[in-house]
Amino acid sequence: MKGKLSYLLMLLIITLAACGQSPDEQLQSEIKTVSSWTATAQMAAEAWSKGDVPHAYARRTLETAQENFHETTEALKETEEIPANQKSQAEEQISGLRQTINQMQTAVESDDKQALAQSLDHLNKQKQALEAFTKSAGRGY
Repeated sequence: MKGKLSYLLMLLIITLAACGQSPDEQLQSEIKTVSSWTATAQMAAEAWSKGDVPHAYARRTLETAQENFHETTEALKETEEIPANQKSQAEEQISGLRQTINQMQTAVESDDKQALAQSLDHLNKQKQALEAFTKSAGRGY
């Protein structure tokens, strides 16, 4: 119940924040959230790999990133003002990030630092693609 309440509260906040924003600003806001959680997941995984944070912290941070990616995808689906092609591209970007974060979770769970390093390399490439998408989305296409 608490999870549903926080999810609904997050959607309400996003909806209220989106009021008065242009479609480009709404999309930029959602992508900024995704970028932030991507960086957070990366830092937590790198810190775990170095032994700087406990397993439970890394696991929970990666889970929270996944939850936020899901919430952002749902918020995008509910925002009708964002053009369909931009929304679709954003959802594809987020889906790819979710898959990589899932691989990172698996690597952390199995204590596989080599697999984690590969996932982190892939995550870096995805971050670059997300940055390029953000720049192009900011120009309205």
